[in-house]
Amino acid sequence: MEDVRRAIGGEAEERAAHLAWVKSFAPEGSALGLERIEALLAALGLPRDAVPAVHVAGTNGKGSVTRTVAAIFSAAGRRVGVYTSPHLEDYWERVEVDGAPVRTETLAAFRREVETVLPRLAARGLVPTEFEVMTALAWYAFLREGVDLAAVEVGLGGRLDATNALHPKVAAITTVGYDHVHILGPTLRDIAREKAGILKPGVPVVVGPLPPEAREVVLAEAEARGAPVFLWGRDYAAEDVVPCDAFPGAVRFTYRGPWGTRPNLVPGLAGAHQAQNTAVAVLAGELLARAVGIPLPDEAVRLGLAAVRHKGRLEFLPPDVWLDGAHNPEGARALAEALSNVLARGAAEPRAVFLLATSADKDVSEILRPLLPLARAAFVTRYTGSRAMSPDVLAAHVRMIAPRLDVWINEDPQGAFLEALAGARQAGVPLVVCGSLYLVGELRGFAHSVLGVEERAPRTPAIPPGKD
Repeated sequence: MEDVRRAIGGEAEERAAHLAWVKSFAPEGSALGLERIEALLAALGLPRDAVPAVHVAGTNGKGSVTRTVAAIFSAAGRRVGVYTSPHLEDYWERVEVDGAPVRTETLAAFRREVETVLPRLAARGLVPTEFEVMTALAWYAFLREGVDLAAVEVGLGGRLDATNALHPKVAAITTVGYDHVHILGPTLRDIAREKAGILKPGVPVVVGPLPPEAREVVLAEAEARGAPVFLWGRDYAAEDVVPCDAFPGAVRFTYRGPWGTRPNLVPGLAGAHQAQNTAVAVLAGELLARAVGIPLPDEAVRLGLAAVRHKGRLEFLPPDVWLDGAHNPEGARALAEALSNVLARGAAEPRAVFLLATSADKDVSEILRPLLPLARAAFVTRYTGSRAMSPDVLAAHVRMIAPRLDVWINEDPQGAFLEALAGARQAGVPLVVCGSLYLVGELRGFAHSVLGVEERAPRTPAIPPGKD
């Protein structure tokens, strides 16, 4: 047993050393563009189209779609790679193979190869950033560990995001809303143009429900690039969306697509908005299956939907806590709608206590505006990080929008959680932790411990590959 403990401790130290190495590169978002990542992939000999992939962009929903595509193909018996960002709790959860974070041996081998080519890249002024190193790691891990398929989430925007160096079989744009406007541009047309930058000739794109001006831009870009379009409402849809009792916040719907319908689908993620995300994912999966010549049985879709998990996205921790990022106005509106539906099923008046933190560069008022009408009280805190908004400033925003609401400030997130949970239970209402994925990630493990909740992550048995 002591040998086992030493081995586990040694591996943890090794992974920490690899993390420190990755973090030694320029921070994420410090420099956009494809020249460095393309040079790194070429230097490592990684073909950009070697793994059949779905590439997912969007203001909201792209992580849910990425996870759902992966879960569906895992249930179909395929070996699947996933690349997402940001992480919630464990940095290495950004790169997963068959649901497990990238292996230590793969990290070590990748680091050796990057360190070999790095001097040549540096001589050309092409030292990669942290996010570009992680993007290359994902592709390296997928090839080394022999995945059949991959689901890849855009980091930021699309056109200049490092993931855009990869050549997928299918693209998807889930939603277009206001976020990162200081980088992507101030209008929906600007933001849509950046997201449509992932489109490539001959690669079909699944377009989700977009505002009219954003849809116009995406369709124009698709036509210019020769990318076949599958449009929400015209080519596919989620119909007859109704609440169901599978778990808190669950819905049931009928998927209508180009090749038929799949009735009575139940996404494993809570909220009516997940019907839209799931429809995007199912169609993207159908297109990917057709592109690589494999079946996608209805049983695999249903098993995959039952198994999909996306931590911190309208996640319920029994008996009375909800976690959600809701870090931009569109996400906050989706959370408010979902909470209204969930809370209304068990109370005369839908109300909750909110624990809030957000980033200083966000449109805070527009995040708060749809949420505060549901608030019995608000507790404000900060997450650990330089981008976090001061709790005093956040509290001032809350009081400006809801002047009669009780607002409590606690700089310590864990202390704030305990106070907010006690307040919620005294009022007989749920606690909702939201406003930042960084806050949710910082508190999720602590909340599990306080509530005595085990991870809801059962492994759904896969059907044999190729079964019709």
